[in-house]
Amino acid sequence: NVDGIKEIRSTATDLAAKIHVEVASGYDTNIVKQDIKDEIDRIRHFPEKALDPQIIVMEMLHQAIELAIYGKGISDLKLREAAEFVKRDLQNKGVASKVEMFAPRPFEITVTLPTAILQGKNLNIDTVAKQIQQNSFEATAGEVRTSSQNIILKGEGRKTQVENLGNIPIKFALGEFILLKDLAGPGGIRDNFSEDLIIQEFNGNRAVLITVNKTTQDDIIDLCDRVKKYSEEVVLPTGIHIHPLHDMS
Repeated sequence: NVDGIKEIRSTATDLAAKIHVEVASGYDTNIVKQDIKDEIDRIRHFPEKALDPQIIVMEMLHQAIELAIYGKGISDLKLREAAEFVKRDLQNKGVASKVEMFAPRPFEITVTLPTAILQGKNLNIDTVAKQIQQNSFEATAGEVRTSSQNIILKGEGRKTQVENLGNIPIKFALGEFILLKDLAGPGGIRDNFSEDLIIQEFNGNRAVLITVNKTTQDDIIDLCDRVKKYSEEVVLPTGIHIHPLHDMS
C-alpha cells in the first residue's frame, strides 16, 4: 500500500527481524519512511515481548578524506589516544559528522591465573572464563579466548573495564566466592594491545588513520577544505603529527 518502494528484503532470527526497503528513484525517502511508519502503526498485534519497531533511513557514505596520526617513537597507546581526541574534536566542532578511526591493533585485557591457586580452588581456566561470560562482561570485551594460564578479552580495554572485571565474583567449591582480582593477584589483570602482527605506517612511522566520510548533505569540496584547515590548526601532544591524505575532492 506504500508508493515508491522498489524492492523489499527481509531476514529474521530468534531475536529480531530486519526488513530492508529500497526506495525507487524519484521518490522522497522521508515521505516513504513516514508512509511505512503509518502502515506499521496500524498493526494491532505484535508478539507479547516485542519492542517497538525502529524505522531508520540508511545513509550512503562515501570516503572524502583521511588523516594520518603518526609520530616517530610514539607508543601505540599515545597514538590511539590522540586519534580518539581528533575524532571527537572533528565531530564536536562541527567539522565533520561521519568520522571513523582505524587502529591496527585493538585493545585487549589479559587475566593471568596461577595454576596452583586454580587447583587449590578446584577451578580451571575454562570454568573461570565461562563465569566471566555469564557476568555479561563479554558484551563490552568482545572475543573471549583462553590459553594454559591466561584469559584474553579482546575489545575496547579501559581502566574502568579492568576494575569491573576484577570485581566479578568467581564461584568455587561449596558455593563459596572469590573476586577475580583476588584470584589473579597483583598485576594479574592488565589491559594492553593485542599481539596481532599488523603494522600501519605513514612515512615510516606507526600511525592511526582517521577516515572522514561524506553524507548526502555534504559538499565534498567544502568538507575536505574544513578537514584540511582543522589539521593545520589542531594542537596535538609533542611528537605527534597529523597529515591529510587521499583527498577525494
